[in-house]
Amino acid sequence: MPSGTDKVASDPDAIPSLDANLATRLGRPKMADAPEGNLGKLFGGRSILAPKVSVENEEEGDALSDTSALNAAYDEAKVMEAWDALVADFRTKNKMGLAATLATGEKVFDNPVLKLTVANQVQYDELKECAAQLLHFIRVHVGNGSIGLEVELGELDAPVEFLTPKDRYDQWASAQPALETLRKRLDLDLS
Repeated sequence: MPSGTDKVASDPDAIPSLDANLATRLGRPKMADAPEGNLGKLFGGRSILAPKVSVENEEEGDALSDTSALNAAYDEAKVMEAWDALVADFRTKNKMGLAATLATGEKVFDNPVLKLTVANQVQYDELKECAAQLLHFIRVHVGNGSIGLEVELGELDAPVEFLTPKDRYDQWASAQPALETLRKRLDLDLS
């Protein structure tokens, strides 16, 4: 059975096809409209390949419109209402992690910038990736293109402490002296 490279050697105008195993090793999926060759037969017509995406098939919601012409009056309450609508929108789209990050982050509106402080680097990176979409939603919902968004990484209040069970008990006993009395009555050993 001739391989793809044999076809190229015999016919220089032929375009070799990339097999799925090689595409997986290269770290990106093979692009195809439908499964082809033995792979299609093995999976009964179901494709494990990434479908080709054409520009005509793009959703209209993916493109961000120009918001610079929007200049409606706004206040802090309207911006916070837009933020709540954004969180609800992510929940309806089943993006619960992002919705939780947006809902729990500390928000401060310093006209015209909405500042969001997140708890960790993962949340910060996630919000930086989609900041344009977030800002677009807020601007359109409020009706003003001058609103800005800043994402900041919050400071940790205290370093994480790892306590042994004995250390944890000592802290509890210092806060509740009756716990030590109970331990003695029950003759518990915490060593």
